[in-house]
Amino acid sequence: QTQYELQPLSGAGYLLSALQRLLLQGTHAWLEAARADDGCYIAGMDVAGEERADPLSSVRGLGSRQRDSTVITIGRVTFNELHMPGIEVVHQEWWTGRPYLEQYAATLALAEHWSLRALTIDATGQGAGLASLLRSQLGAERVNPFSFSRPSKSRLTHQLLGLINSGRLKIYAREQAPPALAAECWQQLSAARYRLHAPDVVDMYVDAASGHDDFLI
Repeated sequence: QTQYELQPLSGAGYLLSALQRLLLQGTHAWLEAARADDGCYIAGMDVAGEERADPLSSVRGLGSRQRDSTVITIGRVTFNELHMPGIEVVHQEWWTGRPYLEQYAATLALAEHWSLRALTIDATGQGAGLASLLRSQLGAERVNPFSFSRPSKSRLTHQLLGLINSGRLKIYAREQAPPALAAECWQQLSAARYRLHAPDVVDMYVDAASGHDDFLI
């Protein structure tokens, strides 16, 4: 079962119930910059590959949305009435096919623009090099490489559900965010599914037929 025992996992199905999606929806504003004296900001980064010319792409009919995207999610750390920490997602960046050097430069700029206290980056596979570059530039105390494995992804899934179920993770009000970005984010969250590899090992994913998981991860 998930933390707080609010959602049993007994097979395979959708990751988030209607109630959990309601809990996840916040009323706070989308921001373009950090607010002064407004706590600290942290970020998570799911890394996708850069666009490379494919002479057969027109024949295959491949569109850019068939590619994974890099998504950076920026959150403000908050504390509730019980002094438990939570996260309000206030901004997201969504890049598809952007060259790695551009991703590196843009992420450095975002880290300084938001005065990020911590950046957790997917360091699995193609993200490893970018994570290493960012860590060398921003410092090991600010950049946390995260390597996906079956156990680590299971822990991440339980942590995500625990934050949602306790009302400590909220996403910006949709009407104040870029429409296409907000729509893609919620489409992926609504399509997210789970599967059990073992009694205590759970995986979260979006079926390829339903789209991508860039905003979920």
